[in-house]
Amino acid sequence: NLPRKYTANALARELLEIVPSTQFDFVYLPWDSAAPTNLGYAFVNFIDVAAAERVRQAMDGQSWRLVQSLKVIRVLPAYIQGLKANMVHCAAHIEIGSASRHRPLIFRNGECMD
Repeated sequence: NLPRKYTANALARELLEIVPSTQFDFVYLPWDSAAPTNLGYAFVNFIDVAAAERVRQAMDGQSWRLVQSLKVIRVLPAYIQGLKANMVHCAAHIEIGSASRHRPLIFRNGECMD
């Protein structure tokens, strides 16, 4: 239930309020190719189950902090697990030449890799 104007960077900022960047390595919001908005959901890969559970407990059922929205946060486990599997899935769905803001954020040792 992401606000449609949210970006991966905005979601990462929300996550950083709960866990350090060393606890996740992938943040991706699929974008609508016909409109300048995300599709309303995201993929986040956490380093371990404990980090995912901390985020779920802190965010699930809450309101978004960075924008005013009536949408309530829902945190659910994904059927795709692991950095490599997320990258493969994402690569199959991103249009070549898409804007950098539409690409996933990849983190290594807490640093966002551009």
